[in-house]
Amino acid sequence: MQKIDNIIEQVKQGIQRQEMFIARENPETEDGRKNIEFYRCKIAELEYRIKELEEKKKETSSILVPKWDMMFYDPTLWMPVNTYLVKGKVPFQLMLSANYPNYKSNNTKSISIELPFDILLKEENEEYLRYMLELIKIYSGDNVNLVLGNGVSTRGMLSFIADKELSVYSAKELGYYDFFDRLCDNNVRNIIYVGDSMKKGIKSETVDKVQSEIIDFHKKLTANEVMSEEELEKSNEKIKQRILSISKHL
Repeated sequence: MQKIDNIIEQVKQGIQRQEMFIARENPETEDGRKNIEFYRCKIAELEYRIKELEEKKKETSSILVPKWDMMFYDPTLWMPVNTYLVKGKVPFQLMLSANYPNYKSNNTKSISIELPFDILLKEENEEYLRYMLELIKIYSGDNVNLVLGNGVSTRGMLSFIADKELSVYSAKELGYYDFFDRLCDNNVRNIIYVGDSMKKGIKSETVDKVQSEIIDFHKKLTANEVMSEEELEKSNEKIKQRILSISKHL
């Protein structure tokens, strides 16, 4: 226990160093803004590492007691959920935005599963991926409509985002743009797939604007850290096609 506490303290010091680097940058220049985004990504990674270490301190069980959290760990995107850590060969976090009476599916609620990114990448893990996609289908009554990687981390997210999450404004166009703007505000996101159910009723101009100003920009930030843009795009397309192929038969 003491060893874990020491590691957590070291990680917190790492966060402080990244914050110091941010303070040295000039946000008025393009290079400064890019560097700030990079350091923020590092901070998000370190914060997630702390979450993982804190989980290790808890008693192990199949499903832990739920805790109140944010679906995307960021208060700028206000999506409170009950989070369950499911342990096993492939541990994952299940995030439910509301209770589901009698376990009946409800597409007015949102649900996410955070999982090891390897599950999305490796074909031999298809059984686990199918199970998680089925789980989301059971609760939402619909297929996954948002798939992303948390920046350069080893974690991925499968989500069904309900229409109400895009309705913070009277105009749904603004809600669609605002959702992705807040999703990517403080964290670098590798957004792999946005389903048609999220785009329903949204003008193509708005969809294209989100793609170019937010999604493509964050892919570049991710690629600069882990691989070339071409390699990242190829990897993302492979994941997308796997998910669509499995979802088609659910």
